[in-house]
Amino acid sequence: MRLAFIFLFYTVASVAQLKDCSQCKKTAYSSTDIENLQLFELQLLRNEIFARHGYIFKNDRLSEFYSQFDWYLPKKSSKVKLNKNEKHNVELFLSKEKSIRNYQNQIIISLSELKVAAQQNDIPFLNSFFRSYTDQYSIKELTKVLKDFLFLINPDDIHWHKGNGYYKVNIDNGFHQITTQLTIESNHIRLSKGVRSNSEIIEKPFEYPSTYFSENEFMNLWVLKFKNGLLILDNIDSAG
Repeated sequence: MRLAFIFLFYTVASVAQLKDCSQCKKTAYSSTDIENLQLFELQLLRNEIFARHGYIFKNDRLSEFYSQFDWYLPKKSSKVKLNKNEKHNVELFLSKEKSIRNYQNQIIISLSELKVAAQQNDIPFLNSFFRSYTDQYSIKELTKVLKDFLFLINPDDIHWHKGNGYYKVNIDNGFHQITTQLTIESNHIRLSKGVRSNSEIIEKPFEYPSTYFSENEFMNLWVLKFKNGLLILDNIDSAG
């Protein structure tokens, strides 16, 4: 039992991720120490190295963030001299940040290509995307749903927050609200569309003169997976 506990301890310790840069001056970290960190976490670590030297940030939000710590003492000069370890860590963080941005861009490019393929009925491309689901549905049926999902979504306008991409369009036609939504988390992309509720102008949806019924609500959901630089359809689900 003791050996198992020791093994578990070292296993957990070996994958522990860097939480702050209090030791960045003394320690040159490796890619293992930051492999699971999000872009914003890396940016905060990188800027913390400069903050610990009293760097005055032009970005007010960074200044506000570091001002919560007693060790942040802004100096009159913005000039900072880093030692060997600090320079190494800055480059390490920048390299990981670049890798994350490239990965995010690859997903956006793949979504744009998928949208074009659906619009142009590019059968070879779509066959590769749908894969095993062509045994259950025809390419025509799947393509129709895919076009419906992506019609209002502009991949180039997707933004990221704390590692997640998001895009949502809500249409209220005076009767019901139709929501189309795309979310990106890690290598999974969720596409959903459906009637989620009555129109905002209907104050009492279940009383005359409204003709709205909750039975009309539904949701179609597809989960895509980004793997080896390619998007594939991973799951199909629906409700309502």
